[in-house]
Amino acid sequence: MPGMAKRVTDRQFAFGALVVAILVMLAMIFAMSTKGVWYDEVWAKWMARTDLDLASTLVLRWSQDLHMPLFYLLNWLSAPIVGHGVIAHRFLSLLPLVGVVAAGACVAQLRPQMRHAMIVAGILFLTSHDAEYFAEYRPYALIMCSTAILLLLLSELLRRQSDLDWAKDRALAVMLCIAIAVSFNLHYVTSLVSGVLLGMFILDRMRLKHWRWTMLLIVVGLVSTLPVLGTLWLQRGFFAAAVPDFWVDTDNLAAVRSIIGRFVYSTGTNVAVLIALAIAAMLWIRGTHPVADPIERSFVNRLTTLVFLSVALSSVILLVANSIRPVVIPRYLLGMTPIIMLPVAIWAATVLAGRRWLFALFLANALAVGGWTFWTKAQ
Repeated sequence: MPGMAKRVTDRQFAFGALVVAILVMLAMIFAMSTKGVWYDEVWAKWMARTDLDLASTLVLRWSQDLHMPLFYLLNWLSAPIVGHGVIAHRFLSLLPLVGVVAAGACVAQLRPQMRHAMIVAGILFLTSHDAEYFAEYRPYALIMCSTAILLLLLSELLRRQSDLDWAKDRALAVMLCIAIAVSFNLHYVTSLVSGVLLGMFILDRMRLKHWRWTMLLIVVGLVSTLPVLGTLWLQRGFFAAAVPDFWVDTDNLAAVRSIIGRFVYSTGTNVAVLIALAIAAMLWIRGTHPVADPIERSFVNRLTTLVFLSVALSSVILLVANSIRPVVIPRYLLGMTPIIMLPVAIWAATVLAGRRWLFALFLANALAVGGWTFWTKAQ
C-alpha cells in the first residue's frame, strides 16, 4: 500500500527503538543522579547497613518492617562493594534491567517472529510512567524486572508442545526456578500476583498433560512460598503492632483506579499503541487476525487469555483483601504492569510494523513520555 501504510523495515524498527531507548536511558540516569533523597530511601539505607552480622540484621531490623527482606539482603550483600550511598544503590536497579533486556533478546533470537514484539515491549517498559521507580532506592524496579522476566520465561514454556525433557529443557527449567523464587519474595502483593500467574500456566500444563512440567512448577512454587511464610512469621509482632495504624487508607474505588492505572501504564500512555490495539481489535472482529501464522496466532491467543485471567483473579483477591484492610496503592501493584505489557506489545507490534507513520508516532510518544517521566522525577 503506498504512502502512509508503508511497512517499517526490520532495520528501521530496531534503529528507531535503539535511539529512543538510549535517550530515555540518559534521562533515567539523570534522574537517578539528581533526584533528592526521600524518607523510604533513608529507611532502605538503614535496613542495608552492615554494622551487624546477617543473623542480627534479620532479627533486629528486617523483622521490624512490613516488606520482605530479599531486597534488603541484596543491598546488604552489595554494600561492601558499592558502599551505602543512596545514589550508588539506585544505579543497582540497572542490573535487573540488563536481565530483562537479555531475556527479551534471547526470546527474539529463539523466536524471530517475536522480534518486533520484544522491541515494542522493551520501549514500553522503559518509557512507562511506572519506570520512574528505577530512579529510587526501593525494590519496585526490581519487582517490575522480576515479573517481566518471569512472564518471558513462561511465554517460552507456553510454546513447548512436549513435556519436560531435562536434556533439552534444562536451561529454561533452571531459569524458571530462579525467576519464580525471586518474584515470590520481593513484596507480599507481588507474591500474590506472581503466584496467580504461575498457577494459570500450571493449569495450562495440566491441560496438556505435561506432568513433569506441572510437578516442577508446583514444587518450585511451594518451595518459593516457604520464605514468604517464614518472613510473615518473623514479622508477625511488627504486623500486629503496625497494621492497626498503617498509613494506607485506600477505599475500594481508589483501589480499582490503581488497578486500572496498571492497564493504562502498560500501554506506555502511548497514543500509537492505543491506535494499534484498536486496529488489531477491528481486524480480529472482522475475522482477520493481525497475526497471520496459525501456530503463532494460537500462541498469542493463549498467552493473552492466561495473562488477563491471572490479572483479573489477582485483582479480585486484592480488592477483597482491600475491603477488609486497605493494602492497595499504585506502587504495590507494579508487578502487574509488565505482565499486562507483553500481550499489549505483541498485539500492537504487527500493526506498528505495517504502518510507518504509526511507528514514527509510537517512537515520538515514547520519547516524550519517557523523557517527561524522568525529567519530572529528577525535580
